[in-house]
Amino acid sequence: RSLVKASPDGSASTSSEAPDLMVSPAASNLEREHEIKALKGELEKNPDHVPILLRLAQVSRDTGKLKDSIRYLQDAVTQSPNHIDANLELGRALFETGDIDGALRATQQVLESNPAHADALYNIGAIYGNMSRDAEARKYWEKLVSVAPDSESGRRAKENLPKLK
Repeated sequence: RSLVKASPDGSASTSSEAPDLMVSPAASNLEREHEIKALKGELEKNPDHVPILLRLAQVSRDTGKLKDSIRYLQDAVTQSPNHIDANLELGRALFETGDIDGALRATQQVLESNPAHADALYNIGAIYGNMSRDAEARKYWEKLVSVAPDSESGRRAKENLPKLK
């Protein structure tokens, strides 16, 4: 069971507040390294700018630097503790490194701000499902199906519920 990303197109939040430094998703690693360098320059000018941190996290992840990505996400969460995308992506990245407790904490933070957040409900269910803690997984997925049945995460939860014991 994989966790869902914070945004449907696979990118971190790159709102209009972020500098226009994005390269295309099909960019080479060299182009992404240049983007990282440019973003780090922008971050030096504005160290608390969450959209820059989120973009650095995404580009780092895309270039296989998951630990760097986690560091940028942790910085973003430090600056904005209730930032939904930052916490959701941090939870996903921590899960991928095996930090299950950290993944659950970050994803629970999303639910504190928005108890019906479909992707957070799905991800917590998936984390518990991957740990064979089916009762906990069922609790989150059933809630998801009741609050957002037509969302992508709601449909995935509905598909996966019968697979739980």
